[in-house]
Amino acid sequence: MRKTIEKEYLKSIKERIGSTVYTPRICSSIGWYVSRAKLYKSLYYILNLTAIFIPIIGSVAAIIMDKAWLSLFTAISSACVTMLSLFECQNRWKLYRVTAEKLKNVVELYLAKQCTYDEFVLECEKIMTEENVSWQKMLEKDANDRGEKKY
Repeated sequence: MRKTIEKEYLKSIKERIGSTVYTPRICSSIGWYVSRAKLYKSLYYILNLTAIFIPIIGSVAAIIMDKAWLSLFTAISSACVTMLSLFECQNRWKLYRVTAEKLKNVVELYLAKQCTYDEFVLECEKIMTEENVSWQKMLEKDANDRGEKKY
């Protein structure tokens, strides 16, 4: 249901802003940030739940069945925890969602005639630039943590 609401919202933005040079950029940007946020939210929950429940199931099964191969559950759990850390699912989910919501807010202010078209465009670009700077800082932190060169 939420997916339908998001699609309808993006469609309504296109209609309400009208045919401006900036309409495709802002609509595609909001759509991209929303889809990325959903992806990382899903990964975050799936990997966390897997990391929590697989060891429990494996431990119970190992006790009941006394089978050595059940240690595979622990390996799966470890892999999930590692992927959560590697992909930084929660951080990316929040970063993308916050950016999408900021962009939506600016769109609504523009549509309510609280700013000019030029101010609208500049504010949207500022928000996306801030997200890019945050992204670069995450990459630099990762590189520093691994002892690599900065980007």
